[in-house]
Amino acid sequence: MSRRVRARAVLPWAALAAAAWLAVLGKQYVEGAKRADHARDVYPARVAGSFYPSNPGELGDTLDDLLEKAEAREIPGRLIGLVVPHAAVKYSGAVAAAAYRLIEGRRYDRVVVLGPSHHAREGRAATLDTARYATPLGEARLAAGFLRRITGEDAGVEFRRDLFDDEHSVEV
Repeated sequence: MSRRVRARAVLPWAALAAAAWLAVLGKQYVEGAKRADHARDVYPARVAGSFYPSNPGELGDTLDDLLEKAEAREIPGRLIGLVVPHAAVKYSGAVAAAAYRLIEGRRYDRVVVLGPSHHAREGRAATLDTARYATPLGEARLAAGFLRRITGEDAGVEFRRDLFDDEHSVEV
């Protein structure tokens, strides 16, 4: 068999092997891209383990204990806002639990969490352009449509993920 005939016989197999290899690489690339997209859609908990326990069981027990110890008070009427501290749980957990105990059993369509920046001095409000916020107790879904409506030049709110990277006020 001549080299030319052998090359023609080997070429389809080589092409098939190359196509299979590209399919495997392509699948890995697509799966990696999907993981990256999911990672972009979920903002990670940045201070879990320092400001509050990162272990879900320990965090759940801590919060249950704080809420159980908080005095149950009845606030008549429609409660539209709370001011809650954002220090580490060991410092401000009891005060935060007392505030959250006020809304126990109430139902809200949307909760807006505002927090001051400890680093940015730009005079504008910022929000995340992400679908979910990770916590040790699970992911919290963000209202993407609402966030899009409140952002823009006229609104004074902008998407700035970078401002949240070194910030703990909203997470805590």
